[in-house]
Amino acid sequence: MRLSLTLTLTLILYFPSLAYCFLVKDQSNPNITYNGGPLLSDRSTIDLVIVWYGEFSNSQRKIVVDFLNSMKETSATPMSNYSVDSSPTVRQWWETTTLYKDHKGSCVAPHLKLVRQISNRYSLGRRLKAYDVQSIALQAMVKFSNHISLGVYIVFTSSQVVVENFCESKCATHATIQVSNVSVPYIWVGDSGTQCPGQCAWPFAIPEFMASHAPRKAPNDVGIDGLIINLATILAGVVTNPHGNAYYQGNPQVPLEIGTACTGIFGPGSYPGHPGTLLIDSSGSSYNAIGNNNRQFLLPSLWHPELRKCLTLLS
Repeated sequence: MRLSLTLTLTLILYFPSLAYCFLVKDQSNPNITYNGGPLLSDRSTIDLVIVWYGEFSNSQRKIVVDFLNSMKETSATPMSNYSVDSSPTVRQWWETTTLYKDHKGSCVAPHLKLVRQISNRYSLGRRLKAYDVQSIALQAMVKFSNHISLGVYIVFTSSQVVVENFCESKCATHATIQVSNVSVPYIWVGDSGTQCPGQCAWPFAIPEFMASHAPRKAPNDVGIDGLIINLATILAGVVTNPHGNAYYQGNPQVPLEIGTACTGIFGPGSYPGHPGTLLIDSSGSSYNAIGNNNRQFLLPSLWHPELRKCLTLLS
């Protein structure tokens, strides 16, 4: 399929950052460094445009929207939409990203704002290549071009959609597309609920080789809770390494970013195969953060630029 563009499309740039929601890797001494490139720091709010590709129920969409709305700017009392208990919040989790500065000393934008949502029911079929995901993101950029300079475009694929290398080597990615002389970031995240929950929704599902272990109970929906973990990991990466030349460790084509450097670490005392000590509610669900509408989430650790270590919300 070829798109008829009203915007000038030049080179598509692909800087893959892979999010694995899987066992804790042996990252004994991760060392995220700044490589001089820009961050998403030239704005106070990052506009988010979502493409729901495939079939998502209203309840699944609501889970994701509650997560994203937990980081929006609000004139209300900051904790007004959250539980009155002492649980950490999604907003507190996001604050770690705002500690990252560019060469001018400007910090990552403190707020996210969901501005548009689009439903796309299999316009390119149920089996997608990487370039198909790029095309879907590009369609959204063309349709809502007024958000290009301040936005991140997010493509979610439902559990019925098979994406190239999904489950085999990736759960989510971020990259950029050059449109009208602007390098526009986009994110792809898949719902692994029926395809590979043990790989992309751990610890809410267990891979076959760990069949003797019991999964943690998901607070919302196994596939969507896994999607949230991967979305959170990639969001942290896209704001601190949007063009592949800012904060990362290792090979810039397959970098360790501030989220992927801490894969599988969700609470204190984590080790390979164990997510760490988590909060557990009366129903037995595991989580470590409260978000919009008192929604519970399990969020990944992020590399803390000042403490120089992976920091969990429960540390």
